[in-house]
Amino acid sequence: MLIYIKGHSVVNPLMEIVHAMTGEKARVTGNLGDADVISIYEANKITTIIIKDSVKYTRTMERVILRGRDEAKSVIDSVKICYYILACEVYNKQLPWGCMTGIRPAKTAAKYMDNIKQFEKDYFVSEEKASLAVKVAKHQQKVSEKINTEDIGIYIGIPFCPTRCLYCSFVSLPMDKQIKFVEPYVENLCREIEYTGKILKECGIKTGTIYIGGGTPTSINEEQLDMVLDAVNQNLKAGSDIEFTVEAGRADTITKGKLEAMQKNGVTRISINPQTMNDNILQNIGRKHTAQEFINAYKLARKLGFDNINTDIIAGLPGEDYENFMSSLNRLLELNPESVTVHTMCVKRAAALKFCIENANTFSPTKMVSSANLLLESTGYIPYYMYRQKDTLDNLENTGYSKKSYECIYNIFMMEDMGSVIGIGAGSVSKIIDPATNRIDRIFNLKDAYEYVKSFDEIINRKNKLKEMFFKD
Repeated sequence: MLIYIKGHSVVNPLMEIVHAMTGEKARVTGNLGDADVISIYEANKITTIIIKDSVKYTRTMERVILRGRDEAKSVIDSVKICYYILACEVYNKQLPWGCMTGIRPAKTAAKYMDNIKQFEKDYFVSEEKASLAVKVAKHQQKVSEKINTEDIGIYIGIPFCPTRCLYCSFVSLPMDKQIKFVEPYVENLCREIEYTGKILKECGIKTGTIYIGGGTPTSINEEQLDMVLDAVNQNLKAGSDIEFTVEAGRADTITKGKLEAMQKNGVTRISINPQTMNDNILQNIGRKHTAQEFINAYKLARKLGFDNINTDIIAGLPGEDYENFMSSLNRLLELNPESVTVHTMCVKRAAALKFCIENANTFSPTKMVSSANLLLESTGYIPYYMYRQKDTLDNLENTGYSKKSYECIYNIFMMEDMGSVIGIGAGSVSKIIDPATNRIDRIFNLKDAYEYVKSFDEIINRKNKLKEMFFKD
């Protein structure tokens, strides 16, 4: 799908909404004659032309473009709205999130907490999604009162997994393909944790929340995990009461020794994620554990005293229909976790998944996601954070639900840009927010375990840059 643009620079948002409407990848062309979509802005008029089956469909809108700080957003919204209205007519369809793009719908919804109908009208959002986003925004507002935005969040990445899931697009590879890098990676990670701790101490900055993700952090062995957690305790934790999450993830990586290492080192929250409770689907997506093994790992964590456990489930996995999805969710709720995150299947670059989606029985996740929301809210779970991704089936969303007072502070802190987050480990990103201007600067770590191990001096140089650029008195 080729887009020709004239008079404005709204590129990525327009490509996203075109892709959401058509299901086809979009890119910009400089040749008007090749275009499938034409978008023109001149004299406060937005014109959209869609060429479908050699027929041209045109819509022109007069828009009052705001000036000053709001001008860019005003142009973006106008371009998307003009395209969306015309595309709804041409393709005879509507999207649940209307013309909204971007990953943070709750941030926009926060401006409409007292007027949901206006939110629906301005962005053509469905009543269901507008209500959900506003609920999230209201709850985050309450939780944010407990968050000290002068503290920072810490993200630590461990990019190893026992196997690669079919849908995965993260920078991670199976352990058997990276085994020689695991030990040096852990050693360097501990060095980076120590160095980061020195920088924060010198700058008088405290840590408010810590999240260890991946990959699957519990893929490393018990001794290695204990080393990483001890390094965090010695260098980054500002007190025993801060939220400290480990993405334990897959049941086939969880042992009593690893859970005891987490407990000893003050981990307050863990995730144990089945994604589905159907064994045949687990096998098909490349997760080499059963639903019963997940239940065993969950119960072991409970027995050892973990009282804040999150579980993840995915709507739209290849081959899983509505009834099986809801059965999985109900089985999860029987375990009574403190939080449940409902993801929607996202089909990205993984060729194996694309092949599977194209050649297996697939089911729309729309009803699954809607029913999950109703069930979770009816059983006392509160939607507390959400985000959207490109290439998500049915243009849907991912939503975190928790019991009262069990919200993951890191998720809110990071997703809503409430404060700076320092990334440690391969593939991580440091996101530094200037509270005076809300400007966000990012510093990227090296991408994968190989680069991280072989070029560790570059990691330290980037940490020095972070100190020099953002933590000066």
